[in-house]
Amino acid sequence: MTIRVLNEGWRDQYARMKRSVARFHAPHQFAAEYDDDFYHAVQDMWHLKDWIANDAALGPLGHTIAHESSTIPLLDIIADLANCTKHLVLTKALRAHAELHDNTMERTMTVGLEDGSEYTDVALLDDAHDAWENLLTRHGLLRTLQRAAYSIWRSEDHGGSAEEPQKNHRKGRGDWRQ
Repeated sequence: MTIRVLNEGWRDQYARMKRSVARFHAPHQFAAEYDDDFYHAVQDMWHLKDWIANDAALGPLGHTIAHESSTIPLLDIIADLANCTKHLVLTKALRAHAELHDNTMERTMTVGLEDGSEYTDVALLDDAHDAWENLLTRHGLLRTLQRAAYSIWRSEDHGGSAEEPQKNHRKGRGDWRQ
C-alpha cells in the first residue's frame, strides 16, 4: 500500500521550505516561537530531498538530485539537525557532527561543527537554502528568475547576498525581544 500526501509533489515541499525559512526570518515575540520556526525550517529543508527522490514526475532525475544533495556539506549539517530535532538526541548516522548551542542573551542558535567552525542559525539556513536553489537550478527545475527574486529579497530585507554566503555570521534577526 502507498500513501501519498494530498497529491502533492516536490514543488509543494519546496514552497513549504521557503515559507518556513521566511517565518524564521520574521521577528518573534517569544523564544519558543523562534525555536519552533528554526526546527521547522531545518526539517522542511531536509525533507525536500525525500520529496524530490520520491516524486514520480521527476523520474530518474529525482534520484540524481537527491544523491547529489548528499554531497553538499551544508545539507549534511541540515540532515543532522533535522534528525536531532526529530529524535531529540542523535547518536548514530552523524553526517556533519553538528551540534546546537543556545545563546540565551540574544535569541540565536549557533551550530558548532567538528572542525571547530560555527554557523549561526540565520547563516546556516540562508546558505543551505542557496545550496538547494543552486542544485535545483543546475538541473533545470527552477528558473533563474526565481533565484534573482530571492537574491533581491534577501539583500534588501536581510542584509545578505545570495551570491556571497556569510559563514560564521554572528548577527541575525534572531533577537526575539525586538
